[in-house]
Amino acid sequence: MLFEMITGKLPYSAGSDSSEDWAYDYLRGGQPLREMVDPTLTMYQEDQLQRIGAVIKMCVNPDPKQRPTMRQVCAHLREITGIGPDGAIPKLSPLWWAELEILSTEAS
Repeated sequence: MLFEMITGKLPYSAGSDSSEDWAYDYLRGGQPLREMVDPTLTMYQEDQLQRIGAVIKMCVNPDPKQRPTMRQVCAHLREITGIGPDGAIPKLSPLWWAELEILSTEAS
């Protein structure tokens, strides 16, 4: 899911390109993550992106016992972003909800 959020791509494709193909390019080291970032993500820090990429790779480890738990993933993301549980709560501003509605409509 982190990979989908970074790239803006769905886990499936109506065409011949499956998510496994585009994900595989990154996971095998064939394409840098920064080249796959969703173009609507206009502001991000390269070092944070690389650290999130490392979490993505941990999550898809072929050995399930080596994959992090969700608790560990959340801890990594809190450390990387500096956003704690309180900062992750959606704002109650009507403008925020209106923007969210517009974005979700555009994505459909």
